[in-house]
Amino acid sequence: MLLRAATELSFSSILVTDAQHRILYANPAFCATTGYSPDELEGQNPRILQGPLTDESVIEKLRHDLDTTGHFTGSTFNYRKGGRPYLVEWRSSSYCCHSATLRKQPLLPRVSVSPWPARFSTRLAR
Repeated sequence: MLLRAATELSFSSILVTDAQHRILYANPAFCATTGYSPDELEGQNPRILQGPLTDESVIEKLRHDLDTTGHFTGSTFNYRKGGRPYLVEWRSSSYCCHSATLRKQPLLPRVSVSPWPARFSTRLAR
């Protein structure tokens, strides 16, 4: 409950995905930056944020680093719902969670945190 409140009040964008890269949670700062509502994001792949200026080599490094070290730091351009690009700065980590209620299969949520407040990154792309 406290963690949820902290993420809801954070100025940093926070996104949580499952092992299949489906979005489980996006905090209000993430939604403000991207223009998507939580309902629009839930179940989607973060790939919906990519576009022509998204550096594919950064995305490959993101996947590689999360799979091998569990951590990634980098930046590229993503796109808002309306198609406008914005600079994204990532600090991402993979965490393994085990739950007996989920058939004892591990889940690997990936948490992405943008260190810049949503308001600042929004201004950058104007």
